[in-house]
Order: sequence, then structure tokens, then C-alpha cells
Amino acid sequence: FTSPMRASLVAAHLGPNQHFPNSFLIAYKLSGHPFTNRVELAASVLGVQGGRGAPKGSFVDHVQDLIPPLKYLLPDNTTQFSNKMAGWEYRLRLPELSGLELYAEHAFDDMDPRRWASTFWQDGGHIFGASLSDLGPGGALSSAWEFHHTGLRFYKYGVFLSGMTFNGTLFGDPLGNQGDGGYMRLDWDNGGDRRSSLDLAIERRD
Repeated sequence: FTSPMRASLVAAHLGPNQHFPNSFLIAYKLSGHPFTNRVELAASVLGVQGGRGAPKGSFVDHVQDLIPPLKYLLPDNTTQFSNKMAGWEYRLRLPELSGLELYAEHAFDDMDPRRWASTFWQDGGHIFGASLSDLGPGGALSSAWEFHHTGLRFYKYGVFLSGMTFNGTLFGDPLGNQGDGGYMRLDWDNGGDRRSSLDLAIERRD
């Protein structure tokens, strides 16, 4: 049967070359169109746990840590036995308006609901964007605009010093922590053997 929602799960052993050797990465994502195909919602969690020499937590602690509502509703182990990122995404599609899409993505490094204001801007990373895919004659021209923000404490962690990387590259935004960026892209593609693109960016980095 066709479901408006879907889920994905990744579990990986990170090997011996971590700050805490043989730690684990666990990530999952829920996404779909629960109301209408015009609106897509998603939520995700990514956590690095365990490893030789890492702070200890029970099995229940590790499970609870990966389910944010449980972590904040139940008594919590305050030992920093993991490094976790959680967030959500949403997208609105209005194809009748030149293929307009409005979207946003938010990711938080160890969010704390007791201080939402500072968690949102100082611990979070955000992307706000819009795109038009059907501009110009025959829809040959398309455009996209994005604003990126990364918080003061984003990507900084005093215990788990590795794990949120792939082939030496940090997951997330190349701005690093405490940065802002504005981006615009124009594409011209009339279906022939040539395609032209123009990218403009302005960035403020830490």
C-alpha cells in the first residue's frame, strides 16, 4: 500500500580511529506528506555514542537519548555520554506559481528545551530557501535563493571530538560555527547540449 510517511534508519560502527575508538553512529529520519502532497514534513536524529573511554550510560540511557521527547519528559542522565543532533524540515510546493517551492531546515546540537531562545539561534543551524523552477521561455530559466545560519556553539563539543565527519569532512554546512550566508543561483537549460549557471554568495564566518 502507499503510505504518506516513510522512515529510514542508519547504524554504523565508526572504527578504531575515533577520539573514542569503536563508537557507534545511529541516525533515523521520518518524512512524508501527512496532509497534502503540497506540504512535506520531516524530523531526524543523529547520535554518536559509546566507544572505548567514553562516558558511560546504561542501555536505557542510550535509547532514551535518541528519542528527544523521552529525554526531556523522563529523568535524564546528565553525563555527556553522546553527541547528538536533532532537527526538522518542511517544504511547501506551489507548482502553479512558476514552480515555487518554499523550504526550511533546522538542526540543533544537543538542544535544550529549557532555553529555547538561545538553543534556536546559538546551538542551531538553519537554512531558509525558495526556488522557482519554471521561469523564462519554455521553463528554461530557474532560480533559487537561500539563507544559512550556524550558531555560536554549533559543531563545538568538549567530549566527543570526532564522529560527525565523513572522509574528514564535517557534516552540515561549510560555514562552520557562528556564520551567516546568503546565496543565489540562476540556471539556464533549454534542453540542448549546453547549460549555464550563475552563483552568487555573500558570507560572514567566525
